[in-house]
Amino acid sequence: MRPNIMLLSIQYLRAIAAISVVLFHMWQVYFPDAENPLFPGSAGVDVFFVISGFIMWHITSGKEVRPGEFLLHRSIRIIPLYWLITLSLAAAALLKPNLFPLDKPTLPHVLLSLLFIPHLSPDGVNTYPFLTQGWTLVYEFLFYAFFAFALLFKARHRFFIISAIIVLLVSYGILFKPKSIYGAWITSSYLIEFYAGIIVSILVRHKLILANIASIFTAVFCIIAIIMTKNESVVEYRALYWGIPSAVLVWAFISCEKSGAMNNFPFLILLGNASYSIYLVHFLVASFLNIALGLFNIEGSGFLFFVIGSLFAITCGIVTYLVVELPLLRAMRGFLRFWTAVRETNHIRFQ
Repeated sequence: MRPNIMLLSIQYLRAIAAISVVLFHMWQVYFPDAENPLFPGSAGVDVFFVISGFIMWHITSGKEVRPGEFLLHRSIRIIPLYWLITLSLAAAALLKPNLFPLDKPTLPHVLLSLLFIPHLSPDGVNTYPFLTQGWTLVYEFLFYAFFAFALLFKARHRFFIISAIIVLLVSYGILFKPKSIYGAWITSSYLIEFYAGIIVSILVRHKLILANIASIFTAVFCIIAIIMTKNESVVEYRALYWGIPSAVLVWAFISCEKSGAMNNFPFLILLGNASYSIYLVHFLVASFLNIALGLFNIEGSGFLFFVIGSLFAITCGIVTYLVVELPLLRAMRGFLRFWTAVRETNHIRFQ
């Protein structure tokens, strides 16, 4: 069910999106009172959502894929590292509660976070999971559920099914603005960004891509459009001012690759592969770095610390990918292959 060919453009965009989020959060840490002078790094999340929708359609288009198989493969990709980091963080917070600012690791909070269920945090204000970055995964698994439902139908009907789900839910959210946590979650406009990724995948599949120069100019235009809206704060319209440019940016990058204008950069591919690890660990790295600086009575602020902190966070993310995430993925996929072989053997034996 995995793509046969790795798209360089997707890996590069993953790298750019992850680094953008790192820079955004590091700027908040080391310049808490200063406005970000250029790039709205949180828009990297919107790029991730579009890429996720693209990949889901890319790996299942024209195939009869069972919903359980789809959910299992996505869970293997997402859950192990997220659970490991969340549980490690919860253990650290229990052992050293004053080490760094965290939500209280109450059992309901941690369990609901592990299950990707939106809920009110112990502070009574936010709805972030215990590992804050996990809020995006809550939306990921919501869309996985909708997409898995669409897989119950024949391939030719799936786009209509998923379109109906997204249009109805998002329209309801815009019109009635649900106040409950679950109502706001299930009708979120973030769903549009996953849907936009599906549309990009369909365009690419039908070879509707931009020409060489046009793809480059379009990508630049999209980046400028995102930069120009960096001060926007209305979440309801985020899919409009960041989601649409992000979707067109993904389309432009893939078009650039398909037209032969994209070179192979191994380090960018590594960053793309490590983007999930970078995303999950970077803010924790910043917190621990500040603690370390505090132990030596060093005030961690200013541009130098911003650069060092960003590079250190990215490096830790790469190390996490190579040492933790990759072995976990290999072990889980190896076990899945073994389990599948055992089931097939038993099926043949009892026929």
